[in-house]
Amino acid sequence: MSQNQVGGVQCSKQGSWLGPWLPVLIYMGAIFFLSSQPTLPSPPGVFGKDKFEHILAYFGLGILVFRGSLLWPLLSWPGIYTQTFGIIALYGITDEFHQRFVPGRRCELYDWIADIFGAALAVILIAFIRSYRRNGGKRIERGR
Repeated sequence: MSQNQVGGVQCSKQGSWLGPWLPVLIYMGAIFFLSSQPTLPSPPGVFGKDKFEHILAYFGLGILVFRGSLLWPLLSWPGIYTQTFGIIALYGITDEFHQRFVPGRRCELYDWIADIFGAALAVILIAFIRSYRRNGGKRIERGR
């Protein structure tokens, strides 16, 4: 494995870490800010909207963390996909823990599961797109 590979994925790791990771830090800061609000506006009667928002937010975070990991990996051993998922799962649990101390908010296991689900969707989509591109844009056939 070359110096520019992490878990078999080619990485650039040139220049400062700030370029690849600043969007991640800003996005995480936005999540933290929203999590710090006692209440967030939500239309009445929409069942499951909260979980969908978690999935969507952490899907976006997943894309940014993957980009950061690809351009400037934090670790060299678990692979970029695992690193992306791990960072998001860890951030999600810390965000839920943080909400325990915000009046009007609470720490919920199902919110964290929704966070992880959003991260998993991002990682799976990125893996599929990268596999599709490596295959020259042709349909990927299994077992042939």
